[in-house]
Amino acid sequence: MREVGFVQEMGHLRELYLVKNKVGKIGPEMAGLTDLRLLELGDNRIREIANLSNLAELDSLWLAKNKITSLRGLEGLGKLRVLSMQCNRITQIEGLEGLTGLQELYLSENGITDMDGLNHLTGLVTLDLAMNKIGSIGEMGNLTKLQDFWFNGNPWADLKELTKLEGLVSLTTVYLMDTPAKASAGATYHTQVQAMIPSVKLIDISN
Repeated sequence: MREVGFVQEMGHLRELYLVKNKVGKIGPEMAGLTDLRLLELGDNRIREIANLSNLAELDSLWLAKNKITSLRGLEGLGKLRVLSMQCNRITQIEGLEGLTGLQELYLSENGITDMDGLNHLTGLVTLDLAMNKIGSIGEMGNLTKLQDFWFNGNPWADLKELTKLEGLVSLTTVYLMDTPAKASAGATYHTQVQAMIPSVKLIDISN
């Protein structure tokens, strides 16, 4: 399926699943779906986020496995709680300023190089940044509700940067495997992580 013009006749739709098709763009027909709560467009050929600003009731947006290069285009989605953007071509965290209700953010397997643009998302419970190109843990002090942090598979080398997370008292699970930081820590890895983030109970799900 390449075209989704038919959805403009479904104005009261609350959930729309169009996974694993050949959809190349989010067209203007989506703008009329103002009752939509969940939109799943994963595994398509979409290159940019567009025509979603009218979907003020949207709770969950799934756009994994596309060809999207930017997070711009999410304006107006103030009620968005879940955003899934794994396996795209994103290099920068931007355009999330209005997503104050966001609780789950999935950005693994992109080309992101730093963590700028996250610290204002104070409602985040889950943050997935696995398998990107991030070399340093950025400022996260405002993410006091964070429980799960995925950072595995990044070229991050300084384990001591975990002290930036020590004030996140809700943080219980971290994934830090396949990083230079873990490799250099050797046998004391788990002990060091636990000392720097006392609230953590699960480390790479092996603790």
